[in-house]
Amino acid sequence: MTTKLIVAAALFSVVMGVLAFSQDKAASPSPRRIAAFDLNACFDKAKVAKIKEIDTELAELAEDLTRKAQQAPEEKDKLKAQYIERHNQRKLEIYQVVERVAAEIGRERGYMMVLASTKEAPLQIADKSDSLTSQISRRTVVFCNSEADITPEVLKRLNEALAKPRKNF
Repeated sequence: MTTKLIVAAALFSVVMGVLAFSQDKAASPSPRRIAAFDLNACFDKAKVAKIKEIDTELAELAEDLTRKAQQAPEEKDKLKAQYIERHNQRKLEIYQVVERVAAEIGRERGYMMVLASTKEAPLQIADKSDSLTSQISRRTVVFCNSEADITPEVLKRLNEALAKPRKNF
């Protein structure tokens, strides 16, 4: 009889433990953590020192290519394409670092997803050059709680990464 009582008590304890564990899991599901950062801020020369350098570099290139185009007007399209290629190359280099930094922060903090938002001006119906539909479609994040905004950390690490020699980009 005592053996049956001990087995019953042990079985009861196991069942209660399983029920308590499953209730704890149901009561507090694992959080689906998502963060966002302002992508435009990562290309703002007031916030990222390297952007200022790149803007200066591109302005100097534009002046040089403009002089060359004045001397050889038939080369204007080729020179313009050269400028656009260099501009895109430099911006892509920055974006790749931004992407890497944001992903590192996301992994470190346990986020399932990190979204790049763009803080845009209010929607403009009167703007003929940019349809309202395209303005709306560019807005990927509608709301971001300040606790989920990792922009300051992205900017800090971006500046650190870009301050290193270029081969580390």
